[in-house]
Amino acid sequence: KALTHISRYRSIQSVKNRRSRLAGKVIVKPIRLTTSSGTFTGRDNCKDGKFVADNYQAVIPDNSGKYPFRTREVFWFEVTNNSAFDLYLAMLNLKADGSIALFFPRNIDGEKAGVMVPKNGGKRVVISDKCRVSDTGQFIEAGALRTPRTRGLDAFKFIATTSPMGYNDL
Repeated sequence: KALTHISRYRSIQSVKNRRSRLAGKVIVKPIRLTTSSGTFTGRDNCKDGKFVADNYQAVIPDNSGKYPFRTREVFWFEVTNNSAFDLYLAMLNLKADGSIALFFPRNIDGEKAGVMVPKNGGKRVVISDKCRVSDTGQFIEAGALRTPRTRGLDAFKFIATTSPMGYNDL
């Protein structure tokens, strides 16, 4: 209920606990994925179960602190844990209509009990760098995210905790 209430305030850019021992220790970077062909296909971009692109580019925020994306762009988040503690992550999408969607951890094997990012510089791609394709070469699963066809503002919020946090806890 509290997250739903907070998400309806459009002026809130972030909710942080400056007293936390994790303050300033977790770095989240959106990474834009591009391909020379201009499109992503299962056969070309899923190699040995890993989602690959021709170019991985960190997205730089604009003057307002927002990360600019065009429609239908492919991206993921890279989370770096510079704390002295192993961290468990969750990612929420606070949508423009005020609704909240849990994006991560997903309700799949390997994530149900929580997803840990190791301490002292450990990195994790969110949602995932894994992919699967069908026999016909179509994506069954791809861990990269894609911006919608219509322009709009989405806010992604990350929760990091030192306690295990699984799908059913959220």
